[in-house]
Amino acid sequence: MTESSATESVTLPPPSGVRETADPGALPGDLLRHGHGALAYSCVADPCVDSFETPYGTVLYGKIDTPFGERTLVAGDPLAAPGALPHAIRAFLRRHPGASFFQVSRPVAEVVRRFGYRVTHLGLEMRVPLRTWSARGRDQQNLRTALNRARREGLEVIEARCDDFGAHALMRLSAAWKRTKTLRSRELAFFARPAVYADEPAVRKFFAVRSGVPRAFVAFDPLFRDGRAFGYAANILRQDPREAPGLCDAVILHAAQQFKSEGLEQLNLGMLPFCPPPAEADSPRGPLVSRLIVETNWKLLNHLFNHRGIAFHKRRWRGEEVPVYYAGKPFAAVKDFLGAARISGLL
Repeated sequence: MTESSATESVTLPPPSGVRETADPGALPGDLLRHGHGALAYSCVADPCVDSFETPYGTVLYGKIDTPFGERTLVAGDPLAAPGALPHAIRAFLRRHPGASFFQVSRPVAEVVRRFGYRVTHLGLEMRVPLRTWSARGRDQQNLRTALNRARREGLEVIEARCDDFGAHALMRLSAAWKRTKTLRSRELAFFARPAVYADEPAVRKFFAVRSGVPRAFVAFDPLFRDGRAFGYAANILRQDPREAPGLCDAVILHAAQQFKSEGLEQLNLGMLPFCPPPAEADSPRGPLVSRLIVETNWKLLNHLFNHRGIAFHKRRWRGEEVPVYYAGKPFAAVKDFLGAARISGLL
């Protein structure tokens, strides 16, 4: 919904050079100009996320009921030019006072501070700078091993379209994957959009295939700047649990090498939730209550969601670790984090 302030076996597809055919021109202009964040495309494509449009840019948000009442949560940075951020945020807060902000960048955090918000370190985003990144060397050995093992086991990694395999085959793969997860009855939402088994504008999908049958796939959402995709975010990962662990790593590595060969700038591997910043980082820890929520999740709640495992896994890429933040009004942290857990499907 848009709100305005004022206004299974198959013939193998071709091995490379395939693009999803849905028209990128159908995407919103603010996304094409300013959709550089890991959540930008995901939120625009997610029917559960609302768009608040202003003359200065678009704010992506959701509403959720909690025992404390309805909460409004913003996901990621607004789709706006740096100089227009204060105006877009001000217009949004006039309509949605008390909204909270999750997984936002430092510049956005600094802007919302002007509106009485308190800022807390929430985690890290792993960004791989493709122009200087290489799969060679000891640091990348685990990734190369995953791709080499896949090839030895008769798997081919290719870029293809969902229609080349059929939605039902991909849905069966996804259902088998979900049965191995703690939250097997549902998928996470809001901060991670649901899988789509069809063409999507500008999204690229890579598959690990054996004898014409997909055994894993990864969907890469585009990162946009000034109307062009300068990189991709690995957003949706699925693997047949009967395959050796790490098959999705093989798919991502293949895709990263392809993106690098095309001259793209960045592969975003998404967030390391609640992961502390490096000791030397100038990253605000935040007020006591919100800081305790973040630290408790990192230290004590890995049985519910494997935060540490995610961080260990993504750090094998040796990318750039960029802090992201939560910003909320004073005394609102418990309500905001409860709302985030409910809207994402964790509770």
